[in-house]
Amino acid sequence: MIRFAQQADANALHHLLQLAFSKYDTDLTDTPALAETPTSLREKMASSYKALLVIKNGQISAMCLFQIVNGSCHFIRLCVHPAYQGQGLGTLLLKEMEQHANAQGCSSMCCQARKANCAYYEKLGYSISGYHAQSDLYLLKKMLKERQTRQCA
Repeated sequence: MIRFAQQADANALHHLLQLAFSKYDTDLTDTPALAETPTSLREKMASSYKALLVIKNGQISAMCLFQIVNGSCHFIRLCVHPAYQGQGLGTLLLKEMEQHANAQGCSSMCCQARKANCAYYEKLGYSISGYHAQSDLYLLKKMLKERQTRQCA
């Protein structure tokens, strides 16, 4: 089941982020996801961010935060519980988010990713549109509607 997160989900979302992103804890690349707290997640969801969740076996098994900015859907913190990785939940979540963004009139999807994760997004139709040397992250973009073009901020 896929649903939007509620404020009451913040503790479970925080736990999932810690599990999913802990493998990057020793990376040289900064991992802002590990700095999230239940409070910061509640604040994001109370502002312009929404979160989509996948519930499997009664628990939140995948999540992603996103916001719509100038006709583009920018997403962060896409993650899947380690026990469910490789089962297509991240792809399922992205496709649902793309449908939602399209319904909201967005022309593109944008995210930042580590080099090791770029191939995953490219397989799903995203292309590298930039690189941030300071954060060592790549900017990826996918057009949702051919007739409109907008740049990711």
